Amino acid sequence: MKKIVLVLLFLAQINVYSQQENTKFTVKVGKEEGDLNDDGIKDQVIVTMDTASITIPLKLEILFGRRDKKFRTVFSSSNIIEPQYPSEEKGKKADYQIPSFFIERRTLVMMSDIPGGHSQYIFKYKNENFELIKVIKMTKDDKNIVETEFNLVAGIQTTVTKALGSEKVVKEDKQAIKVKELPKLQDFKKYEKEFL
Repeated sequence: MKKIVLVLLFLAQINVYSQQENTKFTVKVGKEEGDLNDDGIKDQVIVTMDTASITIPLKLEILFGRRDKKFRTVFSSSNIIEPQYPSEEKGKKADYQIPSFFIERRTLVMMSDIPGGHSQYIFKYKNENFELIKVIKMTKDDKNIVETEFNLVAGIQTTVTKALGSEKVVKEDKQAIKVKELPKLQDFKKYEKEFL
């Protein structure tokens, strides 16, 4: 009888723990609305933060609107955005701000800081996934601004260098890039470093 009671208590603790895990991202830090799946109904992109965790992780959620004005979650991950205090940094705050998300022309745009500038990652909803179709990276130094665009659909990388404070193009370079398949949002962390 004692074993049964212990097992029941153990199962009850697991249930309470799993419920806590599902509700830990309680602080909303960003919300965007727009049509991502081309059905004429507003969808939502929400970024939430878990302030109870010492690393302060962030979760990205994408919800598709329905005709009855309710939403259904089509994507949810706490592995897309770097935590505010990454564990590998041993208590040091992350170098960059929380990325911004926008919905533009039925695409999901993530804008984030990178060393010396910023980058945009553009995803299109297709085949039940958000596929990375374009990356735009802009950096600057003392003399120039360099904008590099990776068009993953066309398989072309374009780099344009302009003199700082001017629209004068100093150098422009185009080259073919091999893309076997478009990276998916859920695999984003694997591919992010390729475009830095």
